[in-house]
Amino acid sequence: MGYTRQELKKARITNLYDYLINNYSDSFKLEGNSLRFLENKSISIRSDYCGYYDFANDEKGNSVDFLVRHMGYSVVDAVKELCYSDCNVCNDDGMITTLPDNFPEPTLERPKQMFAYLKGRGIPYNITQLLVDKDLLYQSKQYNNCVFINKDKDWCEIRGTLTYGTPYHQTLSDGIDDGYWSFTEAEDADIAYICEGAIDAISLYLINQQQGITTPALYISIGGVNKQPAIDRIKNTIGTVILAVDNDRAGQLCRDRNPDLQSIIPINKDFNLDLQELKR
Repeated sequence: MGYTRQELKKARITNLYDYLINNYSDSFKLEGNSLRFLENKSISIRSDYCGYYDFANDEKGNSVDFLVRHMGYSVVDAVKELCYSDCNVCNDDGMITTLPDNFPEPTLERPKQMFAYLKGRGIPYNITQLLVDKDLLYQSKQYNNCVFINKDKDWCEIRGTLTYGTPYHQTLSDGIDDGYWSFTEAEDADIAYICEGAIDAISLYLINQQQGITTPALYISIGGVNKQPAIDRIKNTIGTVILAVDNDRAGQLCRDRNPDLQSIIPINKDFNLDLQELKR
């Protein structure tokens, strides 16, 4: 075989980003905390992950997979190169960087409660899986909460998965006051919808898809209607910003505080209720 089981395991979780920077920097373009493969610009290799993702066809794999599929290595050569490089390795959840101490620890078991809860809120399995794959969502080890975490790993929104009463809701940050969570299926989005919660943001995305609105956009949660520092930050970084906060008094006060922004208002209290009504 040419390598041991232990060598293969270590090679698979070696930091691909560091390895490519050290050995093939001319073949990649640096974009934020990711590398773009010049031969296939839809492939992204993040600095804090031990693999890659191809946005064009949803192909993903570990560090060994990338060298074999896209760099012409044999499996033996890929394992040896990665295993004996000086690069970091990932922990059990695939991440190289650790979460802030005050963030919930991810479960290592299948997140059944999270999938079931979000399905009950009208969010289909494939969307939940997409967010998990993009490392924007996980289920906490304690209490089985949904944790919507941003790509910089310095802000998260926690939503309880109980199906009775008012679900637990909290936001946590790593020392910032303007954090937010967002997702998009397009890298060139120049429109941002600001919602109060991640479930509302996902719901608005699904509603737009059903209505044939497919303009590339960023769907954002600020974790509460009174997070003006986050709104101000978004205003300064994204071209067109649309407020999509709740249809209630607090939402109207937010719209009044930001008269320079366009706004859309849900028919019901929020866009998740609109989504559930559409499904019914």
